[in-house]
Amino acid sequence: MQLSVFTIVILCSICIKSVQSIECYGCTGDSNTHCNDPFDRENAGNISIFSISADDRCLKTKVNNDVTRFAIHADLCPAGDNGCSTKSNSEGEITMCCCNSDLCNGSSSFFSVVSVLILSIFGYIV
Repeated sequence: MQLSVFTIVILCSICIKSVQSIECYGCTGDSNTHCNDPFDRENAGNISIFSISADDRCLKTKVNNDVTRFAIHADLCPAGDNGCSTKSNSEGEITMCCCNSDLCNGSSSFFSVVSVLILSIFGYIV
């Protein structure tokens, strides 16, 4: 019985969270080296955190070694809501990653912790 109550509480908190706005990091690695990978949140001076609308996604782009963290309209995400796309040309490589959970563009991994929790719960139930 406790597992059912726990599952309901988790699912309700996810539903409540989905109506709140998502926050993203904002910075550019060419002007702030703490923005580049590995991301150094604690020592970064001018990294902003801002809210986005439901139509936007957090964005992380990497051009060669310079990282930019910002937001983009969901329709412009080349690999969908939680994915990355990499393209190369003669000047180097560009990777664009979009994600839709709080501060997700501060990570090198875009698989949501909430997704892992949900999968774990359902794996335990089944």
